[in-house]
Amino acid sequence: MLTRWPRAGKIGGSIFSGIILLSVLTGQSSEPKVVAIAEPPAVETATAPVVAEPVVSAAYEEAMAKATATTAEIAVAETS
Repeated sequence: MLTRWPRAGKIGGSIFSGIILLSVLTGQSSEPKVVAIAEPPAVETATAPVVAEPVVSAAYEEAMAKATATTAEIAVAETS
C-alpha cells in the first residue's frame, strides 16, 4: 500500500481513468460529425491519334523471305 486511499477508492479511480482513456482513444464525442461528399472530377474523353500504316520496303520483304527459308533448313533432332 503506497497510498492511504481505501481499496474502493483505488478501484473506482482506476475504472474512471480507464473510461476517460478509452473515450479519448476512440474519439467518441457527443457532437455528430458532418461529412461532405465531394463530386467526382469530370472525365475528359481522349481520342487516340491516327497512326499511318507502316511502310514495308523491298529490303524488309527480302530479309523476311531469307529468314523464313533459313528457318525451314534448320536440322531438327528426331530423338533425344
